[in-house]
Amino acid sequence: MSEILVKEISMLFIKNRSVLLKYAFSLTKSKEEAEDIVHDSYINMYKNASSFNRGTNFNHWAKKIIKNLFIDALRKRKNIQEVEIKDYHKGVCTNAGVAIIDNSDLYKVIDSFSKENKKIVILYMQGYKREEIAKQVKWSIDKLNSRLHKLKKILKEELKEKKI
Repeated sequence: MSEILVKEISMLFIKNRSVLLKYAFSLTKSKEEAEDIVHDSYINMYKNASSFNRGTNFNHWAKKIIKNLFIDALRKRKNIQEVEIKDYHKGVCTNAGVAIIDNSDLYKVIDSFSKENKKIVILYMQGYKREEIAKQVKWSIDKLNSRLHKLKKILKEELKEKKI
């Protein structure tokens, strides 16, 4: 690992720390948790400095690390059985299979789903793996995949009708 690269990452981290804290706070909704995740992300950046390509967007790389740490923290929590449905309106879709959007029409469509369907869509949007979602709702992975496919199709059709 190049000492110059580590110094460059440290300088970029210091320069962009407030932006990274705001991003972490948008995920955690807690100042303390955001600070912890940003601190952990710096350690992660140091350990994985060789994966940073000079000339690429540092903030994108750093935010990806922060998002992954946030998801890991969620998975470690013991009481993730219940999703706070009222809070999902505040976020954006982060799953790679869903475009990143922040649109009230999307939430209106999701609100029209049953509680169970709403839960799996929200967990999917938050980046949970399908296996984890299936375990939480006590379904087979095949049933979950089928349901997610149908729900994503409904979302796509509804949003297309609204020209989004």
